[in-house]
Amino acid sequence: MFNKIAILGFILLASTNCIAGVVMDKTRVVMYDNEQAQQLTLANTNDFPVITQLWVDDGDIDATPENTKAPIMVVPGMLKFTPGEHKSIRLINLNHTEKRDQEEMYWLNIYEIPPEPSNYEAGSGDQLMILTIRTQIKVFLRPINLKTEQDTRFDKQYFALNNDRLTIKNDSPFFIVYSQVLLSDGLNEVKIYPEILSPFSSKSINITSSEKTLKNKNVTIKFDYIDDDGVVNSKNAKLTY
Repeated sequence: MFNKIAILGFILLASTNCIAGVVMDKTRVVMYDNEQAQQLTLANTNDFPVITQLWVDDGDIDATPENTKAPIMVVPGMLKFTPGEHKSIRLINLNHTEKRDQEEMYWLNIYEIPPEPSNYEAGSGDQLMILTIRTQIKVFLRPINLKTEQDTRFDKQYFALNNDRLTIKNDSPFFIVYSQVLLSDGLNEVKIYPEILSPFSSKSINITSSEKTLKNKNVTIKFDYIDDDGVVNSKNAKLTY
């Protein structure tokens, strides 16, 4: 019988509840377009050593360090961690002299590979499963000339309800990360999860399939968004018809 090694991979989006063993000191990165570099800290929370490969891409599931076209490079691109070890990496902005008029979003990939167990005997006929984890963390490349506008970007979110379809419009040059949108008529509530809206974009969501149907036009709306520190905040908004 031939010896078999099974490699099983997972892709995780960074959140407060993440099973990745190598974690970063923040849940997202905001990098201004005039910054040449930014330093981050990674920690291996596993009780075993791991090797990590690091790169930034545009979120394509098939992207690799070799074919990425992101304007941000990770240095070093590979790290070895002992159990509990902390190490620093640098994100290098390759186009720090380029001027932008709206925010761009990329993903920092942390691909961790654990070692083969020391007590594993090749040729034993036993199947060895190696679990690899790829964590993706949002990287926002933000124009420095928009710094004075970033605190008001959540005031530029507009909501319209028409024939049981909710349209959300992001009228700002920033990416908006939604946790949820809550519609209420005083009796029933409908929760919607728009996720991410890119700059100056809109998204329409059909709410007729919801278990609870809004009964009248006196609907109020509240949305929860995630800020630059990864904190969920709530804000009331006006609803148009």
